[in-house]
Order: sequence, then C-alpha cells, then structure tokens
Amino acid sequence: MTDITTVIDHYIAAWNEADPERRREIVGRAFTEDATYLDPLMSGEGQDGIAAMIGGAQQQFPGHR
Repeated sequence: MTDITTVIDHYIAAWNEADPERRREIVGRAFTEDATYLDPLMSGEGQDGIAAMIGGAQQQFPGHR
C-alpha cells in the first residue's frame, strides 16, 4: 500500500511533467485505472483520460508549474 504523501507527490509530479509518456506513467502511480477527475473546468476518465486532461491544461497554460 502506498502512503498518502507518495500519492500526493505523484499527483503534483504528473501536473508538472511535460513529456506525455512520462506523465502517463506518473498518473498511473497516483490514480487507479478506473479513476475519474472532475473539477469545474475539466474532467478525465481513467489514467489515459486524466493524463490527456493534464496535457490539455499544460497547452492552455504553457510554462505554468
């Protein structure tokens, strides 16, 4: 079992990772395969959808960390 600090570290790392393959790998450490991410501005389903959602946010806000 992964401790909460490690999950949070992976979550933040995923949002800061620019490389799509590496980001998808990190998302896999922070979210289960059937996870759903939903906030008022965006959403993603499953690890692939969440990784893509993060990529879209990075395109909208280039260089933001």
